[in-house]
Amino acid sequence: MQIKKLEGFVLANSKKLPAQLGVVRMGIRPRNALAKMVGVELDQQGCVKTDEDGESSIENFFVIGDLQANTMNQVYTAWEQAVKAADKINARLRRLKFEK
Repeated sequence: MQIKKLEGFVLANSKKLPAQLGVVRMGIRPRNALAKMVGVELDQQGCVKTDEDGESSIENFFVIGDLQANTMNQVYTAWEQAVKAADKINARLRRLKFEK
C-alpha cells in the first residue's frame, strides 16, 4: 500500500493552495418542514434556533440533533441535547401535576 501525501488543493480558477491537511464536512439539508409549518424561528441554514435546553421560539416545541442551530453535529451532542430537553419537559410536567 502506497501512502500519498497531501500537497495542496487546486481551485476551479487554477489557483493552487498549499496544504498538509484537509477537513471535509458533509453538510446537511435540514428536514424542517414541520418546523416551518408551525412557524418556529430558523437560522440562515434552515436549522431551528433554540435555547440551551432545545426549546424553540414556540413553547413546548423542542428540537435536538442536526436540526438544532449552532450545535455540533455529533451523536454524543444529540444525546446531551435530548437529556436537557427531557429534563425541562419533566420539570414542566411535575409542576403541572403539583398545581392540580
